[in-house]
Amino acid sequence: MNRMLRYFGGVPQSVTSDNMKQYVTKVNRYEPAISELVLQWSCHYDTTLLATRVASPRDNAAVESAVKSAYHRIYPYLRNIKPRSISELNDCIRHVLQTFNAAPMQKKDHSRLEAFEHFERALLKKLPIGDFVPKTTVTAKIAPDYHAWLGEDRHRYSVPFQFIGYQLNIVYDTDHVEVYWKHDEYSEAY
Repeated sequence: MNRMLRYFGGVPQSVTSDNMKQYVTKVNRYEPAISELVLQWSCHYDTTLLATRVASPRDNAAVESAVKSAYHRIYPYLRNIKPRSISELNDCIRHVLQTFNAAPMQKKDHSRLEAFEHFERALLKKLPIGDFVPKTTVTAKIAPDYHAWLGEDRHRYSVPFQFIGYQLNIVYDTDHVEVYWKHDEYSEAY
């Protein structure tokens, strides 16, 4: 999804997905439960998440049609190539996709790329500086030496001594550790 937004060159006001398991944890016609990881992603990009309604084929019709068109226009060109790496295959797909988007649409006087540039590009918000990095959330009891053990490597992180014996929520990724007590943040960057 990070690459999708980089390809568009901005962030749309909302992102709609099918009810795939990675995106929707509990299916509901009007209020689906979105997975925690996707919610973190939407906060990072400041966009709203939507899911198609269950048993409503009209919600998916335009998307399914676009996927079918892309498949029929891109796949035949890729059938006969023998890429030596995944990056070479991705380069071929990108080239054919650009050709497909620049080609005039049937019964229209413009291409998909021209429609995007003319109608949609101005509506996109600016991309944040960095890509979204998934975060892990754990609960840890603070030891008498005012440290929390964190991660598979069992690294120790110190917190203020007032939290000895308390259960704190710790949110971390590859670069940052954030410690929360009742939704108040005490964080350090490492």
